[in-house]
Amino acid sequence: MATWGGAIDGPSRPPRGLPRGRRERSVVEEGVDTVNPKVAGLGSLMALAFVIGPAVADAQQAGLVANVPFKFVAAGKPQDAGAYGLRVDKTRGAIELVPPKGAGEVMLVMTRLAAPEGVMSGGRLVFDKVGDTYTLSEIWVPGEDGFLVHATKETHTHQTTPLGRKAR
Repeated sequence: MATWGGAIDGPSRPPRGLPRGRRERSVVEEGVDTVNPKVAGLGSLMALAFVIGPAVADAQQAGLVANVPFKFVAAGKPQDAGAYGLRVDKTRGAIELVPPKGAGEVMLVMTRLAAPEGVMSGGRLVFDKVGDTYTLSEIWVPGEDGFLVHATKETHTHQTTPLGRKAR
C-alpha cells in the first residue's frame, strides 16, 4: 500500500475525495471511461455549431461583386469574362469565386496583405499578367486588408478590376 504523506510512524490515509481501496478505485476508473452516447453526441453537435456558425455567417455577409472584362485563371482553372460574386470566409481562410453560371471555385488564402497608407479603401481584384494570361492573385475587400490567393514567380504586370458590394 502506498503512503500518502510523510508520516514517520506508518502510512497515513489518502486525502479526502480520493479512492481509498481497490474496489473504490476501480469504480472511479470505470466511471471516467464511460460516457453516455447521447451526452457525447450532444456535445459534439454543440462544438460543431460553434465552429460552423461563424463561418456561415461570415461567408453570407460578403455580397461582393466584380465585372471582369477578360478571360482569366483562378484556383488553377480558366474562367470566362463576366460578372463574378465573391464570398469571403475568414474563419476557413478561403474565398469562393462565384461565376454567373455553374459552380464556384474555392481559393485558399496564402496570406493577408496590409493596405498601404494613403491608398483608397475601395475594393479591387488584382490580376498578374504574363503574356496574354491573367491570373487572379489579390483580392481587396472595401475597407479591409487584402488577400493573396496566388503568387506569380515570373516577371509580370498587374491589371486591376473594381470590386464592390452588392446593392441590397
